[in-house]
Amino acid sequence: MTSIKIKGLGGQGIKTIALILAKILQDQKYYIILTLEYDAFVRQGQSCASLIFSKNKIENPITEHFDKEYDFNDPKIKNQKSENMILLGMILKDFNIKTTALIKYLPQKQKQENLKAIKIGLK
Repeated sequence: MTSIKIKGLGGQGIKTIALILAKILQDQKYYIILTLEYDAFVRQGQSCASLIFSKNKIENPITEHFDKEYDFNDPKIKNQKSENMILLGMILKDFNIKTTALIKYLPQKQKQENLKAIKIGLK
């Protein structure tokens, strides 16, 4: 069982990348538990996604310790416009997740720019 936590502010695309990750993993026959937490504020409120995935059935979806936590306030991510897609690439790389089905889950708007940003994160 692998667990990931992604933290940041509303409007940074945390929900988007968590949903894309969950769909990619589901395509690869993983069991998925995705929990989204966010403030009532549309922008600048706290936002968090917890993703647990496993090739085996997940008996207990509650975890206090995550294998890896990502924070959008991390100074390594500088490009505001595509930071969520760069982070998505980093997560895919960190967990060696296959990207064969990735393109069908990307938002239609700015798809090519998103792919370029993901490639930056994969490096």
